[in-house]
Amino acid sequence: MRLHRNLIAILSLQLFTRGYSLQCFITPADPTGSSSRRSPVPTTFHACFPVVKFLAQHERIDLPLDFSRQPGAGYRVPAQWANGNCVVIIDVQSNDDVATTSFNEIAHEAGVVLLGCVVQPPHLGGSQWVGERQVMKVSVFGARRFAPGTSAPSLLSAKFPAMNISDSESSDTA
Repeated sequence: MRLHRNLIAILSLQLFTRGYSLQCFITPADPTGSSSRRSPVPTTFHACFPVVKFLAQHERIDLPLDFSRQPGAGYRVPAQWANGNCVVIIDVQSNDDVATTSFNEIAHEAGVVLLGCVVQPPHLGGSQWVGERQVMKVSVFGARRFAPGTSAPSLLSAKFPAMNISDSESSDTA
């Protein structure tokens, strides 16, 4: 609980003292279900915070890594994690981009999106640049849940059942 309060206090201060250019999603998914399943749906702080906390406690928290889609990268992207209906995805802009950053910075930027775009209406989430070169983004958003045995995207499967968080680190090559 102490980590929870400290993280919120730090992120709140950062959100209001740093010049962020958050890109909050403003158009929800079509309620009839006829739109793409990638359209965001409302989510909550309680669904998203465990994912941000998981990233903030990553075993490589302060280690600078090269994030890339290329084989042999320090960490292969896209990577995605989920809890409930909240999804966090990191990815670079193009196949040739390499972002050198840490999970500490990824967790921080995901927390900024959480406070700026999930806590605030319409609660759909958003995305934020990670790193100095601004070639990688972290996106935090709500996604439809799928019943077991249906065409659920792999990111919603539970690799960490205690927290119901999915981690796509199977593509990690380091």
